[in-house]
Amino acid sequence: MSTVTYNDESFDFSEIKDRMDGDLSSELQANTYASDQDFFDAYVAAHAEKFGQRFVVG
Repeated sequence: MSTVTYNDESFDFSEIKDRMDGDLSSELQANTYASDQDFFDAYVAAHAEKFGQRFVVG
């Protein structure tokens, strides 16, 4: 099980991935990331750019 850190809290990556925008997540998966944390960090930045707001966990 992989965990990612967001706002100084740890989360199960598979649970957070289910909450991500599917289209945006798919676009990012075309790139290669060294870790789930790297992918998540890229997603958070892309989400803010696309939707004009921070990604909310929970």
